[in-house]
Amino acid sequence: MAELSVTAMPVRLKPQSNAIYLAMGAIYTCGYIPLKKNGMENSSLKDIIERTWLDRDLLQSTQSREAIAIVIEALDKGELRCASPDGNGGWEVNDWVKKAVVLNFPIQEMETIEVGPFEFHDKMPLKKGYAKAGVRVVPHAVARYGSYIAKGVILMPSYINLGAYVDSGTLM
Repeated sequence: MAELSVTAMPVRLKPQSNAIYLAMGAIYTCGYIPLKKNGMENSSLKDIIERTWLDRDLLQSTQSREAIAIVIEALDKGELRCASPDGNGGWEVNDWVKKAVVLNFPIQEMETIEVGPFEFHDKMPLKKGYAKAGVRVVPHAVARYGSYIAKGVILMPSYINLGAYVDSGTLM
């Protein structure tokens, strides 16, 4: 497999812009961590996402679907992030990763998910493996696959969306 060193042109946001990300139900963050997935070359993952963003017909291609799945899996593991604090009170945004999150929705099928007495009908699977990850989840807390939740997080009744990054020590 080839190593992907994820590159992005960061976008600077003024601190007041952060409300956009918080309003989406989660704090979105970003990083530039090298990925090793499916033999894709250095910039090919980003290029595939950008091309698919401009031409939605490419959502039917295996290559585009695999690229999107790689990004979502990397988000889920905390290997890739949508935006991160820049150290100066603002945020750096990895736009192509956000595009991959949005592109994931139309390629997923609706399905019914039953959890005890509860039923959900959605396109995104729920996150699993909380005990192994060292995350406490109180009933009525819901997180989608594709969100990263670090060890030591406590989820009170809340909703964590795809693309979110919740760091250790957080009470949500």
